[in-house]
Amino acid sequence: MTDRVSSLLNILFAFAFISAIAWIIAPSALDYYYQNDQIIAIADEFNRSASKYSNNDYKLTNAEAGRGKSIIYNYTLVNHNAADVDPYALKSETKPHLIEEVKLNSSYNELRAMDANMVFVYHSNDEIEVARIEITPTDYSS
Repeated sequence: MTDRVSSLLNILFAFAFISAIAWIIAPSALDYYYQNDQIIAIADEFNRSASKYSNNDYKLTNAEAGRGKSIIYNYTLVNHNAADVDPYALKSETKPHLIEEVKLNSSYNELRAMDANMVFVYHSNDEIEVARIEITPTDYSS
């Protein structure tokens, strides 16, 4: 009886260990699996023309496909470190301009047609994320 209990405990421990590893690995694997090929291509195009989406205050570091129908734009605020930035003010002042840009700029046509979510992530020049602004189909359709 003791050998059976020991074997059962070993099996339960192995199952718990494998489940824990799967729980850690699964999100990144799922993100890759659920990325949209069309959005990957759009992100690549934005990356090739990154200077077009940059100015003296910020630069497009990279664009990447998010999960499902979403794209993530990573920007660097070239003249500000994290201590200089008020995240709330950055979000509240920037989001209306981003919505208008997404509505009017033809670079976003394919994304709008797909009803994609667009996430704009701003990093300070010391590489700290200071703001994350999500633009949804509801924002740019109204």
